[in-house]
Amino acid sequence: MSDVAGSSNIYLSLTVGTIPPELTGTLYRLGPARIRVGKDRYGHWFDSDGVMFAIEFDSATNSASAGARTVRTDRVVKQEAAGEENGIAVRGAWTQAKSMFANLFQFPTNPGNTAPIFHAGKLLALCEGGSPIEVGLDRYACHVILHIVDLRFLG
Repeated sequence: MSDVAGSSNIYLSLTVGTIPPELTGTLYRLGPARIRVGKDRYGHWFDSDGVMFAIEFDSATNSASAGARTVRTDRVVKQEAAGEENGIAVRGAWTQAKSMFANLFQFPTNPGNTAPIFHAGKLLALCEGGSPIEVGLDRYACHVILHIVDLRFLG
């Protein structure tokens, strides 16, 4: 497994065959990506920050485009603010932050790295350890957190 930093976009054009007319739209996949912060490695890949991958098929032009973006969780934002040179600054489920005080009385953070789902017209990044994270529905997956959805009040 290798680290994915930031984002990337890829434009593909088929040179052999055609995209079937029925295959139109965007496929989203989500999984763990960043496994290190600076020189420090996460204790388990389940703690890895999530990356959303999207591939959009266009049968009319017989082309596809793809992109990947890191899911901008609160934890990613806090880690960026702390700086990579300082190592892991935010506690995960299997990984402790370097500072004892960053771990004290803190629940593990949500890496948003398990599965994508559409609900109520929104694309959500799921993780077993936290609330779904709503991600932008732009053409190349997620680059902005719109807000955190808290489902605890649904009963």
